[in-house]
Amino acid sequence: MDNEPPKRRLRRRKIDTIATLNAYEQRIRSLPQSVHHKLEGAWLSSYDNWDTVEADKMSEEVEGRAGDPFLDNDTVRLFKVALERGVNAGVVRGYFYFVEKS
Repeated sequence: MDNEPPKRRLRRRKIDTIATLNAYEQRIRSLPQSVHHKLEGAWLSSYDNWDTVEADKMSEEVEGRAGDPFLDNDTVRLFKVALERGVNAGVVRGYFYFVEKS
């Protein structure tokens, strides 16, 4: 046991959240328009969201969350691109399994 080499300590990588989200947004933007229109009337869901926000109020949320590493997330970025492409969607908390449309 005395002849064992010392254990190597691995350093954790620091992830640049905003750069990662920017790259995700660019990948989503590169998709064809027909893919985005499949989101029409949908509710986007993520466990990172703590509120249910309807489409007409979500644009304010996007402005407030954009660039903040604690509030910005993939659902916000997806909604932002969908909104720019003219797709109407909403954002719901991640632990709702379904939403009945009336």
